[in-house]
Amino acid sequence: MTSETHFQRLLGEATRRAIPLEVSLELTSRCNFRCRHCYLPDHRDRAPLPTPRFLALLDELAEMGTLFLTLTGGEPLLHSDWPAIGRHARRLGFKLAVLTNGSLVDEETAATLAELDAEVEVSLHASEPDVFDGVTRRRGSFAATTRGIQLLRRHGVPVLLKTTLMTENVSAMPGVTAFAERVGVSCRIYPNVFARRDGDGSVLAHRLGETDLIEHLRGPYAPSKPVSSAVPTDVDEWPMCAAGTRSAAITADGDVLACAILPRTAGSLLTQTFREIWEGSPLLQLLRRVRRSDLAVCSSCNRYAACGRCPAQALLEDGDLLGPSSAACAYAAALEKARAEQA
Repeated sequence: MTSETHFQRLLGEATRRAIPLEVSLELTSRCNFRCRHCYLPDHRDRAPLPTPRFLALLDELAEMGTLFLTLTGGEPLLHSDWPAIGRHARRLGFKLAVLTNGSLVDEETAATLAELDAEVEVSLHASEPDVFDGVTRRRGSFAATTRGIQLLRRHGVPVLLKTTLMTENVSAMPGVTAFAERVGVSCRIYPNVFARRDGDGSVLAHRLGETDLIEHLRGPYAPSKPVSSAVPTDVDEWPMCAAGTRSAAITADGDVLACAILPRTAGSLLTQTFREIWEGSPLLQLLRRVRRSDLAVCSSCNRYAACGRCPAQALLEDGDLLGPSSAACAYAAALEKARAEQA
């Protein structure tokens, strides 16, 4: 039996038993960038959890079976106690990832991340300074981010570069992948921009149009999974998303979310324990019950296997958690056209 099979069994068991296997923890909403496509409505900390509550939360998560922990923001390195939080996470045995813009990484920070045995995910929007700085709206951000990436590699920290495709940077992808290869890191490209968590859709203006999306999906970064009209025989045995079933997101001020972009709050850690919210939230219980057959429009769609339908996206952009996602529909149609042109 392969390790992949063991991992798939782990995911399956976590899903069936509603174990919060993967948790994203937002240490702060503050950020030194102002990226055009950011899903956060603002960058203020209203009433952030104190560090002792973060540490106690990690104890709760470990007790409930969490294995994968991502520290994020905002910019998590702006939180003065991020090393203490990271060290406690590692003492508890979490597989630790840190999602950062990389610009604040110096020698000391890189050494600490190496000590924590953390994987660091860095957003690299382009390989050209003017394009990158235009996305972040901070002059000099490209130089700071790439310097941070190189410091991380010098200290042996594994790095994953993450790039969101937008109208501003779509032509820069060859340079991004070339940079990743040159510095010896992985790179993942995402062809979608999400609405802000408060429902503000103005950021969707940065999303690729159909022509650019098809061109991208014909290129070397296209997903390999084929479009299929076949419906898995056990499809109704599974929730429609990992959000709220085996994964969760926690904001800096203590709100527990099914995922980072789903705007509905499951509960607050200011008044409840994580266990109380995870086991008792009506929202999370709903997400665990919903199956593909409950999706009136999507349940019979022959593009379902390829669309990557996101419940949060459907709610934010189209107003219905159980309805179709216009963005997912457009993506599946573009993928079908791209593959038809290649056939």
